[in-house]
Amino acid sequence: MSQYDSVTPARPQQFLTRLGREYREQGSVYLVGGTGLLYQQLKGLTKDVDLSTRLPAAARDRFGDVVRRLSREMNMAIEEVSPADFIPLPRGAEVRHRYLGQEGGLDLYAFDPVSTALAKIARGRAGDYEDIRALVAAGQLDGAHLTTALEEILPRVAAGEALKITPDAFRAHLAEFLASLPERTPDAVPHNVAGPPPSSPNLADTLTAEFRRRVNGVRAASRQMPLDQVDATALRDVALAYPEATAHVLRETLLDESVALDAGTIADADRYADATVARALLDPEVRRARAEHDRGPGR
Repeated sequence: MSQYDSVTPARPQQFLTRLGREYREQGSVYLVGGTGLLYQQLKGLTKDVDLSTRLPAAARDRFGDVVRRLSREMNMAIEEVSPADFIPLPRGAEVRHRYLGQEGGLDLYAFDPVSTALAKIARGRAGDYEDIRALVAAGQLDGAHLTTALEEILPRVAAGEALKITPDAFRAHLAEFLASLPERTPDAVPHNVAGPPPSSPNLADTLTAEFRRRVNGVRAASRQMPLDQVDATALRDVALAYPEATAHVLRETLLDESVALDAGTIADADRYADATVARALLDPEVRRARAEHDRGPGR
């Protein structure tokens, strides 16, 4: 039996509030696995707090001292760990972390849901599958994201970069998980830039509002990030959160908002978002609107 208390939904917030107040330095904290789900209210209980960090080298000892003291005082198991300790991370993991807020000088994120899911799939436990289904239900990923990401990392798995799993076993675990998902209804709108308008008149407004909300969140988290990177990060996040969003809707959002994305980001779009986003970004009218926006006052 564990000497530590179980971690209920309120406890990670209590820990992070104290950590931000008592650490007093800058840095980023990524909530890993069940801890990230618990913080987002996608899970009811976990055994410990798992986190990964990005900190100045000179501050790491201070951070470790504060974490160990809080672990004792709160009687809570706290471990620094990452999905990268178990599997090679798929491309784009660094931009799929989900911003949660700030405590003191610490920016808080839930670790990339795709990497989180793959690390849990590698273990192949029923409880892990339940956690991934919660991420799917929350719209943070779907089977297509997982299949694409797994095929990308399998050569590295074969090269020995994963802990205790072979490519064949990894594929078998993913197939088992996908079979456990409820059947999805077909998308209401073709994934097609030239296709008809969305069947739901509110979908474009919803996506535009969500995009702007996430832009504001990224700006709050990374005040020095260039505008084009802010917009790219927010757009990727919306694409992952709304997998049924069509290229048509995204195209209209881009034209309406004139978001700033540089040519390199546009060319790389298919590497980090679903193909509908790439098509929307490459649409000639969107690119013309962007070029005009970039030539405007103050640019």
